[in-house]
Amino acid sequence: EIPKRDWSSDVCSSDLYREKPSVLKDVDVIVHHQKPEDPDRKIHGDQCTYDEKTQDVKCVGKVSVDLDPGTVARTEQLDYDSHKGLISSRSATTLERPGDMRGSSGRMDYFVDAGLLRLTDRVDIQLATGSRMRTGVAVFQQRENWATVSQGIEMTSMNGWIRGGSGRAELAPGTYRPTLITVENGAMVESHSARSMFTVNSDWLRSNLTPEGDIDHVLARGKVHAQRSSTDSSAEKSLNGSLDGPEIEAWLKDKHVSTLEAREHPEFVTSDGKLTAEETIFIDYEKRSVVTRGKSELKDATMSASGRDFTINDTPAERVFSTSSRATLKSSDMTTVADTTTAHIDTATNKISSLVQAGKVTLEDSVNGRKGKSGKLTVSDDGRIDLERDQPEVSTSQGTLKSEKIVIYQNDKRFVGDGNVVMTDKQSTVFAGHVDGTDTRVE
Repeated sequence: EIPKRDWSSDVCSSDLYREKPSVLKDVDVIVHHQKPEDPDRKIHGDQCTYDEKTQDVKCVGKVSVDLDPGTVARTEQLDYDSHKGLISSRSATTLERPGDMRGSSGRMDYFVDAGLLRLTDRVDIQLATGSRMRTGVAVFQQRENWATVSQGIEMTSMNGWIRGGSGRAELAPGTYRPTLITVENGAMVESHSARSMFTVNSDWLRSNLTPEGDIDHVLARGKVHAQRSSTDSSAEKSLNGSLDGPEIEAWLKDKHVSTLEAREHPEFVTSDGKLTAEETIFIDYEKRSVVTRGKSELKDATMSASGRDFTINDTPAERVFSTSSRATLKSSDMTTVADTTTAHIDTATNKISSLVQAGKVTLEDSVNGRKGKSGKLTVSDDGRIDLERDQPEVSTSQGTLKSEKIVIYQNDKRFVGDGNVVMTDKQSTVFAGHVDGTDTRVE
């Protein structure tokens, strides 16, 4: 037996005792709790040395120690500093919490009074959910359910991974499972499923994790670059592309990104073109739609649009562009401006199949030298342009046509005026109920 004395917090038992130094074999060391809510900690070693003067314990061989309730650390060498309340190992250490996690590190420090666990040198934590964390330094505070990491971090989950230089995680109470993780200094995240892949690079990002370890929400800030690709359907493919901006937020469903919002002058680039907005770009992959807020501009191979508050809906056959704010549309041969716009674009040809604009519509045809205005404009895929409402008018270098309704056929340069026609050129004015003509002949 060890002579009775006041160790303040320690009790040791062994089958052998030697004085100066006290070498003990098959040793149990009980570190009594200092706070009512804390448990006692038990250290077991094949051989331990006890220093009567400092009351420190050093163990070698097969050493195990109980940390927080349910977590056991195992190593080949362990020290206990009774004055600092520090249990430490300078050799490879494994940790196990049955049903929750297994881990390893090159070095361990456990501060008994604070309940703080510090792991360094190739830290590897594997959770029962299948998630895994690798880092250089990890500090766990089980009482307050948080952890910090530094010197690089990689968190892998069932549907992706998170990487960065340093970070912090909020833990589910009583576990090592992160529910919310924040990383910075080269932050990256990837989520993938059979349907799509989604990646983000940024200065800083925060991600929520489900109980199964899946990434289901991402908020990124700084110089954010997000990339999304899909193989699920042609309609979803049309929304593939990259999104850049100071802040991007994504919501995931069934392991793939379902909605995405970029803020503060974002830019969305796809294989078809580029979309920019002053305030936000919101992409809903479930509804296959894109919505912008603030001043917006769209450019693709066949047209461009500038205005504000755009809505773009995609189907396998067509893309529908609309806005209820005044906007300017430009194609290779025509520019129109109106208060409201709806354009149907054939996804096979990427050309406008139909266009309807209303409210103080103006038209400029640079190829044929026409200018026009009306209350409503309709463009069909056969090249027909209908101008109606609010006294439509079309003018060229040869003259002006006014009527209740004007139809222009771009393919054969034919025009029709119907109802209260007034046609004026340099030599004459014609009044009629109906007019049908071309550049060279009028009936």
